[in-house]
Amino acid sequence: MTAPGLRLEAATAASTEVLAALHQQTFTSEEQIWNAGSFRDLVAMPGARAWLAIEATDAGDLPVAFALVRFVADEGEIITIGVLPDRRRQGIARLLLAEITREADSVKAALFLEVEENNVAALALYGESGFSEVGRRKNYYVRGNGEKADAIVLRRNAA
Repeated sequence: MTAPGLRLEAATAASTEVLAALHQQTFTSEEQIWNAGSFRDLVAMPGARAWLAIEATDAGDLPVAFALVRFVADEGEIITIGVLPDRRRQGIARLLLAEITREADSVKAALFLEVEENNVAALALYGESGFSEVGRRKNYYVRGNGEKADAIVLRRNAA
């Protein structure tokens, strides 16, 4: 179930500080955290699309999640999706992924992404959304403590 009062908005170069703050809160300190400059570069890439999930609260609008994808010709790459830890399991990532797949289908693009092999929740979500495993990148993820994990490469064909 998606949180009431949630809406998606296009993220732009003006959103890079918000995207960076969400990224820092979403991913652990052992993972690579992207700063506003990183997001400025990513959002400016040709074919890039980004979204913010905004929750309406009594105190005002609160960004709780984000997604970034890049389309080139008939392919798209989901670069990142992040949901604040206290907002997970509320359907927000599913809502963002549905927006991404709608965009991909509208331009007839297959989607690709890498997911850490241990990310059971993400693998389940992508599987339910029509993605299937097409490869594996050994030791793709390296944590700050030196621990390594494989990336599962997933693909979804355009509908």
